[in-house]
Amino acid sequence: MAPPDPHDVAGVLRRLTHRLTAALAPMAGDGWRCLRVLPRIDGTAAVVITGPVGEATYNWVAPPPPADKPPPATPSPGDKPPPGDKPPPGDKPNWHWGQVRPPEGRDDPQVARQVTRLISSTLSTSLAHSDFLVLRWCNRHLTALQFDDTVVDVLLADRLSPGRSRWFDHVFREASQDQADHFHLVFSGPQGDVRLCVGVPGVTLGDSELLLEHRLFHLWLTADPRPPETRGQVPSQVERFGGFLLCRGVHPSMGLRGSAGLPQSATRPTATATSWRGAPVSTSRWGNPLQWHQFFSDFEISRSGLSNVQFNEPVAQVLHGERECVTVEPLIRPQTHTFARMPFRHVAPEERAPESRDREYVSLITERETVLGGDDSLEDALDRAARDPHTKLICVNNTCLPKMVGDDLNSLVSRLAARTDKPIVNMNTDLDSPDASFRHMLAQAEKHATHSPDPRPVSSRAISLLGFADGPYRQELLLLLKTLNLKDVSFLLPALDVQGVSRYRAGCVQVIYPRDTCRRLHAELFGDLNTPVLDVGAPYGLDDTRRWLEVITGATGQSKVFEKRWPKMAEAETRRFHALRAQVGERRVGAVVTPSSAPRLYEAESLYGVRLLPLLEELGFGLDVLLLAEQPDPNSSSAVNEAEAGLRACLQDPSRLSVRYYDSPASLAHRLADAPCHLVYSEVACDHRLSHAGKTGFGLDLFEMGLAGAVRSLERLLALERWPFYRRYTRWLAPPRSLAPGLEESDDE
Repeated sequence: MAPPDPHDVAGVLRRLTHRLTAALAPMAGDGWRCLRVLPRIDGTAAVVITGPVGEATYNWVAPPPPADKPPPATPSPGDKPPPGDKPPPGDKPNWHWGQVRPPEGRDDPQVARQVTRLISSTLSTSLAHSDFLVLRWCNRHLTALQFDDTVVDVLLADRLSPGRSRWFDHVFREASQDQADHFHLVFSGPQGDVRLCVGVPGVTLGDSELLLEHRLFHLWLTADPRPPETRGQVPSQVERFGGFLLCRGVHPSMGLRGSAGLPQSATRPTATATSWRGAPVSTSRWGNPLQWHQFFSDFEISRSGLSNVQFNEPVAQVLHGERECVTVEPLIRPQTHTFARMPFRHVAPEERAPESRDREYVSLITERETVLGGDDSLEDALDRAARDPHTKLICVNNTCLPKMVGDDLNSLVSRLAARTDKPIVNMNTDLDSPDASFRHMLAQAEKHATHSPDPRPVSSRAISLLGFADGPYRQELLLLLKTLNLKDVSFLLPALDVQGVSRYRAGCVQVIYPRDTCRRLHAELFGDLNTPVLDVGAPYGLDDTRRWLEVITGATGQSKVFEKRWPKMAEAETRRFHALRAQVGERRVGAVVTPSSAPRLYEAESLYGVRLLPLLEELGFGLDVLLLAEQPDPNSSSAVNEAEAGLRACLQDPSRLSVRYYDSPASLAHRLADAPCHLVYSEVACDHRLSHAGKTGFGLDLFEMGLAGAVRSLERLLALERWPFYRRYTRWLAPPRSLAPGLEESDDE
């Protein structure tokens, strides 16, 4: 049975309801139970209790102002927690469970007091556990709220996780901040994205709807695609949950500090600027105060992700931009260099017949179009693309300058879409665009495949794989599967075409690459299929490759074939793998994380489908992890303890792991230099933090799936670890003048 997900809000409320019902069991009388726990937009919650005297609502209200010391997590003497529920010993968090007020005017105040006491005790013991993190009042140690680049971390306090936090039928997608005085929250739902904005009091957002007017912040609804009749339903009110969460990030004695228009954290990072979940993780965005400890490049990789998309039917690429955008990328290399390491190895697209190749149309913006607008030029390019007889799909890329001068691309695309039956995809350069364009392209292919005049029947020997990036390993996996009597294997994404979708629908089982984007696309576009979806990770390394094949053959009735043929199939690669593994010896590799980003090292969905630490352990390496500790004594931080426990729990031999702590740019630099490892994971292509410490960076582009892929991965990692350049010439590499734009290293460090 899967462990409970602390980010599923509906599940958290359901579990808390069960706990409250269990707590009421000792009371005299029959039928005492908790019906529901309902969050309110102001940070309070209603606890609805039913018993022999009927229903009553007990109000879970804001806590009192914080005392000099944080309140203990354990209940007061005499309070009995639910069976089997024991809070962590000695835990002193900086949150509080709040107060419970009984309903007024009850006939039996003694019963109300008893119910109040039992509810209060249960809330106190429950919130001591990380499973109920989303319901806590936090930041009890802060005296003031400051709107700067860290305000997202303070108010959310790691209680929202992109792709995991669910509020009934809505999923939290991202938090982003482009100005100091406000930030944005996006929840995705079946009818579209609900967008909220959190700003300082006094900020006006045009036609947006003001949902919550708090003395420290205002909550605005900026976009809601749902019809008015459904917005009144409580399960759909994402706004209610957003306000509830934000109000629990402040307390009554907290003040508002600093000027809303001027960020004041540019000189050095604060203790609260430690989370990657408050905004899109970026290692290159100008002015990012978290840059100094971020080694993951979500923002950059997401924006570059569309370079892996290949629509196998002829596509017309329409570029709307200035001449620099057309000529800036050098073509002297077979693969252009990017700031961030892409997670998969570059594979050149297959050569196609002339009539099936893509066409490119450019709408150049000169000084004239900059002043008068580039609508006419773009419309001409779109018309020429639509008239091409070979084109099956039109992709439009609107670059930076047209956005700045205000060209209305959406209106132009809408007008042209009414004049042509060819689908048009607006491949914008926003952070949201890769998923949106993926979805649009796949939806077009699915639309045409669904209405194909020759649908393929489901085959018992056919399997469908979604989201497995292209590479040499594909043919190797295909050969392994065919050796196990699975004759028809279809791969879909990143390559797209109508026939590919039709073949995908003919599989008897579906295997989804363990990444949230792939699972979301599958749910939206193939939710109607009755064939089972196998819950199996990606086949990185020998062990996971064997497990992957075992699950697939078990679901297709080929288990005996697998047991008989596996030893011979794996013999050669296993022998080569163990010979290479013997060369690893005492070599070590490293990674740098914060408490909130530590799960990336062992959760496949968090790192493009790769369970990095378990894979490195199987390859034979020792592991050095540098973990951000916000307090001088890391043992006093429950978040740090939980992060370290998770890192050790993912390994078969936890003694391989060494965890060291850092709390500033200077201490990080010292820890990197002193770490015994020579390789450190970083998604930054040229990471001066590593080179100045004598370390070599590596990324996911080293790893491949399958048996032969595991051998090649180990060969690459060994070769890179042996490369002595940075450790040999460290003393000639000058230290950086600044760790990030606006983030100078202080003299006292």
